[in-house]
Amino acid sequence: MSRLTIACLALVAGCAGNSKIVSLAEPAIAPPVKSYVDEIKTWTRHGDMLHDFDATIIVDATLHSPEFRAAYISKYLDVYKVGDNTREIAVAGIPNAPDSYEFHVETQTHAWEINELKPPKSLWRITLIDDRGREVTASMVKAEKTRPEFLQIFYPYSNLWARPWRILFPRNLDDGTPLVTPDTKSLTLRIAGPAGNVDLLWRLK
Repeated sequence: MSRLTIACLALVAGCAGNSKIVSLAEPAIAPPVKSYVDEIKTWTRHGDMLHDFDATIIVDATLHSPEFRAAYISKYLDVYKVGDNTREIAVAGIPNAPDSYEFHVETQTHAWEINELKPPKSLWRITLIDDRGREVTASMVKAEKTRPEFLQIFYPYSNLWARPWRILFPRNLDDGTPLVTPDTKSLTLRIAGPAGNVDLLWRLK
């Protein structure tokens, strides 16, 4: 087993049991590049759905919070050795959805034909739920076409057997009220279908 494989397995194990309370506030300062692995562990969750001892679906998801986005930008600028004079241009080229809750999600399934999250072909319903049970459905599910070499640098749990996705959720409920308020205790990303569901939980300050 390679060192990279061992490192990725350790990362996934850490994410699976992550119960750290996190904040969706803007960070006071951008996290340093050297803390990127810690940021990935903080903002990534891992889950799976088993059926007859077989994994129906395995999910890894990273919440692109303001803190994680700041860490991602720091990592991107370091990887590509971006100079100060072109920093703003480079940052502007990084996808951003300030009016949405954004996730990078990777899925693996026991059958390739069900590893499809994008409607209308998908068997899965994807929602974001607060601790009161209020939910919003995904406003965008997009298959990532990024090269695996890039993904494995920024999302170390990524592998050749998984499909990567960019998923966005609206910040407001249908009645216009915000999903997340100062009293919100958690957010859950739920992927549900005929075989069951996977819930990934982020506890909030």
